[in-house]
Amino acid sequence: MMGRFQEVTPRSSSGFRLFRATGVTRVTALCTCVFLVRVAVAMDALDRVVKPKTKRAKRFLEKREPKLSENVKNAMLIKGGNANLLVTQVLRDVYALKKPYGVLYKKKNITRPFEDQTSLEFFSKKSDCSLFMFGSHNKKRPNNLVIGRMYDYHVLDMIELGIEKFVSLKDIKNSKCPEGTKPMLIFAGDDFDVTEDYRRLKNLLIAWVSSLSMGMIFFCCPIASVFTDMFGCQKTAVVGAAVGFIGLLSSSFVSSIEPLYLTYGIIFACGCSFAYQPSLVILGHYFKKRLGLVNGIVTAGSSIFTILLPFLLRVLTDTVGLFHTLRVLCIFMFVLFLASFTYRPLAPSAKDKEGGTKGGNNRFSLFSRRKFSPPKKFFNFALFKVTAYAVWAVGIPLALFGYFVPYVHLMKYVNERFQDGKNKEVVLMCIGITSGVGRLLFGRIADYMPGVKKVYLQVLSFFFIGLMSMMIPLCGVFGALIAVCLIMGLFDGCFISIMAPIAFELVGAQDVSQAIGFLLGFMSIPMTVGPPIAGLLRDKLGSYDVAFYLAGIPPLIGGAVLCFIPWIHSKKQREIGKTTGGEKMEKMLENQNSLLSSSPGIFKKESDSVI
Repeated sequence: MMGRFQEVTPRSSSGFRLFRATGVTRVTALCTCVFLVRVAVAMDALDRVVKPKTKRAKRFLEKREPKLSENVKNAMLIKGGNANLLVTQVLRDVYALKKPYGVLYKKKNITRPFEDQTSLEFFSKKSDCSLFMFGSHNKKRPNNLVIGRMYDYHVLDMIELGIEKFVSLKDIKNSKCPEGTKPMLIFAGDDFDVTEDYRRLKNLLIAWVSSLSMGMIFFCCPIASVFTDMFGCQKTAVVGAAVGFIGLLSSSFVSSIEPLYLTYGIIFACGCSFAYQPSLVILGHYFKKRLGLVNGIVTAGSSIFTILLPFLLRVLTDTVGLFHTLRVLCIFMFVLFLASFTYRPLAPSAKDKEGGTKGGNNRFSLFSRRKFSPPKKFFNFALFKVTAYAVWAVGIPLALFGYFVPYVHLMKYVNERFQDGKNKEVVLMCIGITSGVGRLLFGRIADYMPGVKKVYLQVLSFFFIGLMSMMIPLCGVFGALIAVCLIMGLFDGCFISIMAPIAFELVGAQDVSQAIGFLLGFMSIPMTVGPPIAGLLRDKLGSYDVAFYLAGIPPLIGGAVLCFIPWIHSKKQREIGKTTGGEKMEKMLENQNSLLSSSPGIFKKESDSVI
C-alpha cells in the first residue's frame, strides 16, 4: 500500500506546514522522529562530557586513548609440576633480563597449556601480563618451554620450544645483569620471513626482548690515543680502519650470535675507535688559524650520514638482506682505510720526542703553550696537572649525563605523546640538519674567539641543550617539538665542532692526542649510564616528563663548571709569566757579565780615556 501526503492549508503555531500521513508514511515519520530524538540526546550527551582542566587529567586521558604502538608488555614465568633445574634456571635468567616487566612464580603449577588454558588466563589477569613462558620437563618433551601471547587475558597464540646448549648468566664472567639489560637477537635465514611458524616465533621473541648498545667506541679512545702518541696518526688510523674492515666483513659470514660478539662487538668497534680518534688530532697538525672551521667541516660529515644512512640501510636490508648489507658497508670502511694514508705525520710522535728534534718539525712550537716531558709510562697522566684541562675533563662528562637522554628516548616519547599519523622521523632529521649547520657556523665563530675563551661557546651550547631538554614535555603540539629539536641540533653542532680546538688551546699540539682520548673515555660513562636511568624513571612514573626535566639539569651544571676554565687558565698563565720573566732577567744579567769578562781590552781603553 503506497502512502501519500495530503496538504492542509492551515499552518501550525510553529510556522511549519502540517502533513497528514497514511499507510507506510506513518511508520516512516515515526522512525524519523525517533532518529531525531536520539541524535538530539547524543548531542546533548556530548555537550555534557567533562573536558580535562589540568595537565594531569589530560595526561590521564591520553594514556587511555587508542595507540598506534603498544606499551611495554609484562610477562609471567611459570614452572610446571615437574620442572628440572635447567628449566628453572632458564626461567630465572629470562626473568633477570625482563625485569622490571616480569613476574616469576616460584611455586610449581600442574597445568598443560595446550589442553587447558584456564590457569594461564587466571594468572594473566592476576598479574596483568600479556606474555607468558611455561617451563616443564618429561620424557616425551625434555627441557620444554612454551611461550605465548595473551589478548584481553585470553591465549592468543603460543609455541613450544626445546632448550639446548644453554649457558646461564652466572656462568659468564662479569655476568651481573643490570636491571633493564636486553640481549641481542639475530634471525638468520629467509624462513623467518617466509614460513608462517617461523614468523610467529620471530614476533614472539621480538615481543620479549630488544637491544641497545652504545659507548664502546668512546671507551677505547684512551688506548687509541696511546697508539697515536707512539706511532703517529697515520699508522694508527690505517690499522684501525683495516681492523674495522676485517671485523665488519667477518660479521657478514657469521650465522650465529656468539661469534658476532667478537667480530662486530669487539673487533669492529675497536677498529672504529682507532680510526676515529686520530681524525680529531690530525687537523691541528695542519691548521691553526681556521682550526674551528676545519673541525666544523669534518664533523659536519657525520651529520650528513646521520640523515642519509638510515634510508640507505633500510633499502639495502629490504633488497639484499642483512649480510649483504654488511658487505656493502665494508666499502665505506675501505674508503676510510685509503683516506687514512693522507694523515702525513708532520708532528713528532713519542719516539721522536724522546730522540730530541732530529728530523722533527718545530712548526708547532708556537702553538704549544706548555710542554710535558715524554711520559715514562704509556698513559700521560701529567695532563691532569694542568688545572684547566682537569676541570674541562670533569665538566663535560658531568654535562653528558643528561645530554644524550633526548637523543635516545625522543622517538619513544613522540610515539607516546603524538599518536596521530604525523611523520615522526622528521624530528631526528631536524636535529641532524641543524647539527651540521651548527658545526659549520660555530666552528667559524670559534676561530674569532681568542685562546681558551672558546670554552664559552660550549657553555652556551650546554645551556641551550639543557633548556631545550626541559622544554620537550611542555610541547603540546608537534610543531613546537620540531622547533625545540631544531634549536637543540644547532647547539649540538656547537659542542661537537669546538671540542678539538679547545683541547689544543689547553694542552698544546704535543699532548692533545691523549687529552682528547682521556676525554672521550670519560664521555663513555655518561653515554652508557644516563639513558638507562631515564628509561627506568619512565617505567616507574609512566611518563617521560620527569626524565626530560631531570636530563636538563646536568648540562646546566656542567656548563657552570666550564665557566671557571678561562679564569683558571689566565691565572696560570700569569704565574708562568712571572716565573719566566724572572728567569729571562737572570739570563740577561749572566750574558752581560760574560760579555764584560770576555772583552776587557775595549773597556780598558774607555777607562783610560776617562781618566
